[in-house]
Amino acid sequence: MKIGDLVRFNDVPASSNGRIIGVVLRFDTYRGHSEIKLDSNDAFGSGPVTPLVEVLWETGPGWIARNRVEKIDVLNFTKEAYNND
Repeated sequence: MKIGDLVRFNDVPASSNGRIIGVVLRFDTYRGHSEIKLDSNDAFGSGPVTPLVEVLWETGPGWIARNRVEKIDVLNFTKEAYNND
């Protein structure tokens, strides 16, 4: 997946918030809280890393976890293959 690719939301349809198909704008990562604190300096940024992608959806731009979208093969695209129902 790269900037400019067409992607679709591929998680639970009820959590799509109107996001169906969009265009990749940029990438980033998020490092969350660790569940185990080793000392007082281990408060933030020591947890698992989540790859993120910013997508321009039909509802506007937004960040989403990379594993919740999939690249659309535009050369072999058919509406039935990417039906979200």
